[in-house]
Parts: sequence; structure tokens; C-alpha cells
Amino acid sequence: GTISTTITANTNYQVLLSSNDSTMRNPKLDSADDRTIPTISATTPTILTPGTSAWGIATGSPDGTNGNSTYVGITTTPQSYYNTTSLGAYPSQTIHTYGIGVTISPLLPSGIYSTSITVTAVGV
Repeated sequence: GTISTTITANTNYQVLLSSNDSTMRNPKLDSADDRTIPTISATTPTILTPGTSAWGIATGSPDGTNGNSTYVGITTTPQSYYNTTSLGAYPSQTIHTYGIGVTISPLLPSGIYSTSITVTAVGV
């Protein structure tokens, strides 16, 4: 899958992603329940292993044309990740798209698992 954000700016900027809680959780499960989808390593690009629960942001382009087989985890510290860009409705508007990969253990209860991602645009 992908996530996208649209940024309108009048100066050069860098897009950073972070999350207060990088683990995907099912709100219908007890908060102490450890059946979650954790983020993978934030420092080493990793292949998502089928049959396990993990998620990450693609190290290549979201459409798979540029090394989309490895992923890195998101952290609480804003970081730059590989993304593709396209021109939006206005010349100063840009759409940034990030590839997301998820694998799920067969032992994970069915349901909706989610987390919030913060997008920060910093002038450079």
C-alpha cells in the first residue's frame, strides 16, 4: 500500500515522517494485549517475512520500480524516507507518496490495526 501527503510551499523543504507509537494496534483489543503489528528495524533495510507480524516504509519507490523489496521502520524521531513526488494542482503544491509494506501472522486476531504517522515539512 501507500500513504500520500500534499504539501504547498514557497521554499525548498524536506519531508520527515515519525510516529508517537510505531506499533499498529487494534483498538478493540485490550491495551495490554501484545497481539500487535510492530515496526521493523529502523536502521537496517529488511525484507518483510511472510507469516510474521511486521510493517515498514519501503526503501524504494512505492510502485516497485526502484528496489521496493526492503523496508525500514518508523521511529518517534522525524526522519527522511524514500518517496516519489508529483506536481499537484498548483505549481508550488507537491504530492509525496511513500510505499508501506505489512505482513501478518496467522495467529493475529482479525480486525483493523492502525497507527498515526506525523508528516513534517522542514525548510532547507
